[in-house]
Parts: sequence; C-alpha cells; structure tokens
Amino acid sequence: MWTEATGRNVDGVLAVDVLALEAVLMATGPVVVEDQTIGADTVVQDLLHDQYVGLDGQDEAAQAERRSRLGGVARVALEALERPELDGALLAEELASAAAGRQLLAWSSEREIQQGWEAMGVDGAVDAADLMVAVLNSGGNKLGPFLDVVSDITVEPGPDTTAVSVAVALENTVSADEPPYILGPTPPLQVAPGTYVGLVAATLPGAAGAGRFDGYDSLAVAGADGPSRVVAVPVEVAPGRSRFSPCASSSPRAGDDEGARLRSHAPRLLAVAGSRVAGRPH
Repeated sequence: MWTEATGRNVDGVLAVDVLALEAVLMATGPVVVEDQTIGADTVVQDLLHDQYVGLDGQDEAAQAERRSRLGGVARVALEALERPELDGALLAEELASAAAGRQLLAWSSEREIQQGWEAMGVDGAVDAADLMVAVLNSGGNKLGPFLDVVSDITVEPGPDTTAVSVAVALENTVSADEPPYILGPTPPLQVAPGTYVGLVAATLPGAAGAGRFDGYDSLAVAGADGPSRVVAVPVEVAPGRSRFSPCASSSPRAGDDEGARLRSHAPRLLAVAGSRVAGRPH
C-alpha cells in the first residue's frame, strides 16, 4: 500500500502503540519533546487523553500540529534507545511484554531480518491454532482509555472435540466532564455522548467447527482471514455502565490433523484490546 500511495519502496515497518512507548520509556528514562518532559508515568495519559483536551476537531492546523507532535514523541523515544545508560535487561523485559500484547509489531523486506522478527514473535502473524479477541472502537470518539476490558477463557475437553469460550466484560468509566472531542460521537452516528460503540471480534482457529456469540442471531462480520476465521458482533456501552459481551465459542472439527492437535493443546489467547492480561485459564 505504501508503494502504491507514494511510489517508493519501504525497507521495513515498525508499529508501536502507546503502551509500547511506555515500555521503551521504562528503560530509557524520560525524554523531552517541545520543551515538555514525557516519561513512562505520563506518556499514556498524555497521548491517550491530554492531547485531545481543548482540541477543535475542525481546526486542521491544530490537528496537523497534534499529529506532528505525536510523531515527535515516538521518534524521540526510539532515539533514546541509543543512550549509553540504557537498562538493556529492563528494555528486553518490557518489550517482551509489549510484544505479547501486540503493542509492538515489525516487518522487514529483508528475509533474514524478517525471520528474526518472526522468531521474536513480533511479526503480527496469527497461527492456525491461535485464538484472539479484540474490542474495536467505531464510535468516532476517544473512549478507548475509559473502557475497562477483562477476559476469561474456559476450555472444556470432550471425547471428540474441545469447546473453548471467552467471556469479555466491558465497563465504560468515562465521566460526563470530559470534553466533546473525547466523548463523541462524530456525526452521523447518533448516540448519547460518552457511549462506547464498537465491535467485539474473535479470531478463531481455522479448524474450529463453529464460531458464535451467545445471544446474537447473526454476525456483523464472519469470514476467513488466512488460516483463521473471524467473527464479530456490535456492542454499545453507555457511560457508567458495565456489560458482559457474549462468549465467543469454538469447537475444533474432528477428523483432521489440525483438529487433533487442538484437542491435545488448547489454542493460546493472544491478546485482548484494553487489557494488560490476555486471559486467565481455569
């Protein structure tokens, strides 16, 4: 896409979200961006909340300035990795945690480097036996930091198949005192300000015999994605409200090699958006 849009080839891509920047700053120490000191204890609040306070979404100049500063924070944080006093052991620990949560992803056009990313588990690939659940915001707001997400995975082995269910609890903690740019919604969406609107999506093992959300007769999204199958349903969570998202369930098919492997080894839950802990088996 980059080549088509710009006419230039790209050697590699590094995707770093706010929690990955927090991990970097834990090891490097604070950085200074436009005369403001930003550290591991402030970067999440700054980038996910404070940069939007007082912002006029229709002011293109202000938006361009905000985006430029956002890039500056990422650039300066990554440049700090060259500091001689860098705590390498802490960096490795923090980046491993970020990679496990898919907050750090990497791709290279050079085969050897790409193989290294794959070995480190930061290439973003979802294997045929993997299970991943995410909550995706589609409400034209900045409510992500205010949505608490807790997941719970249950594995029920049977004589021929294994049933895997993931329950996702959502709580919208936003206050009505937040500015409109954060509360939303963005027209033409018509919901009360502060309402989280989005999708709960599950990427299921390709050998799964079924994928469904309890309480839903139909799916907003259903189809293959490489070796996996993706299903999703819409969700709305009002301010100050909690709800349990319906469970995403799957049962591997019997009679094929992948199904046999899944019956022996339950799929691994890769990550749940908004949650530090991907899931708790029990």
